[in-house]
Amino acid sequence: MSSSHANWRLVGAVVFDLDDTLYPERQFARGGLAHVGRLLEERFGALRAREELLAALERGQRKGAIDRLLESRGLPPEIAVELVRAYREHEPSLELHVGAREALVELRSRGPLAILTDGPLESQRSKIRALGLRAMVDAIVINDEWGPEHWKPARSGFLRVVAALDAKMDNRRGVFCYVGDNPVKDFLGARESGWLTVELRHSDRLDPRPDAPTPEHEAHAVVESFEQLLGLLQPPG
Repeated sequence: MSSSHANWRLVGAVVFDLDDTLYPERQFARGGLAHVGRLLEERFGALRAREELLAALERGQRKGAIDRLLESRGLPPEIAVELVRAYREHEPSLELHVGAREALVELRSRGPLAILTDGPLESQRSKIRALGLRAMVDAIVINDEWGPEHWKPARSGFLRVVAALDAKMDNRRGVFCYVGDNPVKDFLGARESGWLTVELRHSDRLDPRPDAPTPEHEAHAVVESFEQLLGLLQPPG
């Protein structure tokens, strides 16, 4: 665990990113590609399409996999729009990262808890349903509800979380903390909003971890497990 000299005891509310922070996004990708593969097999006679798409995922070639398969099978490229929609809107079967559920319960016992996430609106809603997260937090903000221009690192989502949790803050310490995984987008808007930030580094990422474009894109602290996160965010004693 690495950390700057930020005063973590000032944290009054904790806000989490969703994909590859609370659960492995690879689960969603695997389920979505399997669903697309079955559609291709059943409706277009594309034998072993599911197997081919999942193999592309395991090779780290998820992006563009549907287009490549259509081209290799001589299928009309225009059906890609329908298939991408099917990928995004399939009903996933997901599980939280090890330690996530216990950490959410513990942190919510200390103060308000929220989720702030990017991604297509219906996809994010289905993930939240599958993980049972609405009952575990006080607020959920999906930036796509206001359009892609509000995706992180835009500050608007962070401001919406503050407004959503205002009644829950009472007389608590007022510092917000954002926990995410992607230094390109997760921490800049939070830092510009006066929040503390933590990067939670899981080994099983869907895509390789990107480098931070500038020092301001880095988190104040880096942890590698929910146990370390709880240790960092120790309540005042």
